[in-house]
Amino acid sequence: MHTQVLIVGGGPTGLMMGSLLRRWNVNCRLIDEGEEITRESRAIGIQARSLELFQNLGIVDQFLERGQIGSGAKVFLNGKERVTVNFGDIGREDTPYPFVFFLSQTETEKILVDDLKKHHLNVERQTTLEDFYQDDKKVTATIRKRNGKEEIVTADYIIGCDGSHSKIRKILDLPFEGASYESEFIMADTQVDWDLDNNRLMVFLDPGNIGVHFPLKDRSRVLTVRENHDMPETTETTSYPATLSEIEEHFKEATHRDVKLHDAEWVTRFHVHHRCVRQLKVRRAFLVGDAAHIHSPVGAQGMNTGLQDAANLAWKLALVIKKKAKEDILETYHSERWPVAQKLLKFTDRIFSIVTTKNKAAIGLRTMFFPLFARFMMMGKRGRDFMFGFISQLNIHYSPSLVVSAGAGQRMPNFETIGGKEIFDLLKGYKFHLFVFGERPYNERLINVEIHHLPSSRFKTNGLVLVRPDGHIAFQTNDVSEKSIIDMEKYLEVSGIEHEF
Repeated sequence: MHTQVLIVGGGPTGLMMGSLLRRWNVNCRLIDEGEEITRESRAIGIQARSLELFQNLGIVDQFLERGQIGSGAKVFLNGKERVTVNFGDIGREDTPYPFVFFLSQTETEKILVDDLKKHHLNVERQTTLEDFYQDDKKVTATIRKRNGKEEIVTADYIIGCDGSHSKIRKILDLPFEGASYESEFIMADTQVDWDLDNNRLMVFLDPGNIGVHFPLKDRSRVLTVRENHDMPETTETTSYPATLSEIEEHFKEATHRDVKLHDAEWVTRFHVHHRCVRQLKVRRAFLVGDAAHIHSPVGAQGMNTGLQDAANLAWKLALVIKKKAKEDILETYHSERWPVAQKLLKFTDRIFSIVTTKNKAAIGLRTMFFPLFARFMMMGKRGRDFMFGFISQLNIHYSPSLVVSAGAGQRMPNFETIGGKEIFDLLKGYKFHLFVFGERPYNERLINVEIHHLPSSRFKTNGLVLVRPDGHIAFQTNDVSEKSIIDMEKYLEVSGIEHEF
């Protein structure tokens, strides 16, 4: 049987990939080895950039109704409160979501599965990829279905969204370069009785012991990080199970507080790695999300990076499959997303190394200078914007390429336009949008996309802004002259993208 795209892996990244491709009417199959959606909460941090993507797709309200907005964060050193951050003070004005949001992965997957069904795609559960090979025209894969029977599937492309133990990555024989952290993590989704606010993110740094509290809708997530106790090299260690009493003991030590944990839904022990492949694309095969890069949970970047990987790749793949663009644009998936993964790996590794250091001198410097640095960054708007922009993934900027003209590549910001509407009220549907700023009527002969004529805005000059489906600016000018229109046509021709999408 033939399909245009075979997606392997039914976690948030795979579900998002399927949903985006179906919005472009690309035929897909999505297989997953699991029997059902994830029942553990797992990834819970959803950043502003991901919420913007959900808004674009018309599903953000479902997330906001089910999750918890973190009111702020506090950092404690040796049990003493040293830094307090209110998210309302650091959230930027150019996003509708100036906060950190928490929702269990179970609920995230439920929402995405429902959205997938609305676009006529179901996850084929208990179905595994056995092997695949590719030539210049297609991919041929062998899959094993839940009844044990094998099936040969041909596809134009195959996408690995199958996590850190990716079968696709192993078949491609791509090294997963990096290392494992020595520390062990113990985590529980539980009720917490203590003297602090359960609606805040709390970080406790104590020599040899770290505790973190995350707010959820009806309970909390508690995480402790300690020295590794000869754990085997796996992501999760079921042979050495964690207990709620154990994590309670460790959390008390890290917080220097009387804490009672009870009514836990999930308790687990695991350790993490920081690894990345050197190639996100090999001929007709792509790696997305954890299949391509994994890192420590610092900053809640993992799932969000996978979602943005999917948003970057899906529209390019759809254009090529529909013969509306040259295959060359698929190379920009690696050139745009691999540097992002590298920066996040370096950032999370650096921060994790600082907070877990056992060096007494380094601990002393951390205790002395971290509060000063945090206060300095919080003093000015520029520092606050940078901090929030980096963590929320709003600052991601793509370099000029086939799909980004000179001077473009940044995310399209949100701001109020005419009639009380905001840019993000118009920027919907995971498709190209052309914003025309200025009084001159626009000749719509250029391109068959959704065009928004905004004669009045905060922009002081006229201009054209072409926004890609993933929300990044592909092309922009400072006027709406005939020359600007011709320049945009030339850009699209060089990109190999037809004027009609």
